[in-house]
Amino acid sequence: MKDQYANYVIQKMIEIAEATQKKLLIQRIKPHLAVLRKYTYGKHIIAKLEKYMMLKANDLGPIEVIRDEEFSPLKNHDSESKDTPTTARTSVFNLHKKYIEKSGGTCKAFLPAMREKNFGHIVTISSLAGLTGAVQLVDYCASKFAAVGFLEALR
Repeated sequence: MKDQYANYVIQKMIEIAEATQKKLLIQRIKPHLAVLRKYTYGKHIIAKLEKYMMLKANDLGPIEVIRDEEFSPLKNHDSESKDTPTTARTSVFNLHKKYIEKSGGTCKAFLPAMREKNFGHIVTISSLAGLTGAVQLVDYCASKFAAVGFLEALR
């Protein structure tokens, strides 16, 4: 890939290829990203990839979060009224519950097109707590179990 022609071809492929071809191309390029970043030609390829990825992200729209909901400060002892371990656990539980409830709507929106094209992935990110319980982490484990169960039910 050090020759000019190969670089040009890859950059053009990223621009004009169909979505499935781009995905395959990206899969083939990913292992070489560290090397590509070292060379000028590689930086051009990476810039094209980033531009493509940003266009795909823009299709979904901006991701905005409400800070009070997404971040639970933990700075006080349990004897205080707020920002304690107990309020942090409650916040995390409520946040996970909200994500699980809303993930069903997201899947409902995307599944018909994925089935029609016979292409796509639904990914669930869960820790081991989604597979086994842990002492004093009941709420956390419950939310992870729910995520894993949701994905299993889709199969």
